[in-house]
Amino acid sequence: DGMGGHSHGERASQVVMECVGRTYYGTRGPERGEALIEAVREANRALIEEESVLGVDMGSTCSALVFCHESVYAAHVGDSRIYRLRGGTLDQFTIDDSLVAEMVRRGVLTEQDARNHPDRSVLLKALGQKEEMSVSPASTPCELRNGDRYLVCSDGLHGLVDDSEIQDLLAIQSSSQEVAESLLRLALDRGGIDNISVIVATAERG
Repeated sequence: DGMGGHSHGERASQVVMECVGRTYYGTRGPERGEALIEAVREANRALIEEESVLGVDMGSTCSALVFCHESVYAAHVGDSRIYRLRGGTLDQFTIDDSLVAEMVRRGVLTEQDARNHPDRSVLLKALGQKEEMSVSPASTPCELRNGDRYLVCSDGLHGLVDDSEIQDLLAIQSSSQEVAESLLRLALDRGGIDNISVIVATAERG
């Protein structure tokens, strides 16, 4: 999810997306989880270089998910999120790198108060801000099971659709594409006030 105005935000997210994929799949040696984290670090460096070339300030969140054989790996920076629905239970793999999320963790705000807080878009960490930064491995690696359904989304979705609604829609026995479109429509119906990125993937092992 890019930051820096419409055109710059779009460019920022494109740089990150392309760099993460290129770097991860071009890495042969390290363990897959570490390879993914390094790919996000490289995307951060690439974005800083792009800012220098263009002479503008840009930034991007990043939530990356990899299925490798029987395992799942994730890496995360910012306030986009990764969810998993397994056996009817929704788990959030990522922890938002945002001011209000930190206030919730400290007990200063409730979850509901955080959703409506005026500083809910203030990030504590994003790609393109510092040359050296930590990347969270999220709640992975974990075992990939048949029927698991994963959601990767920006705050344009989870800021308007709460977790119980996400759980209900992910549980629908429809294709991943249809579920993603249902989530997108719900966020748009509620105003679609921010960029909405939605990817749904379902594990189907033979």
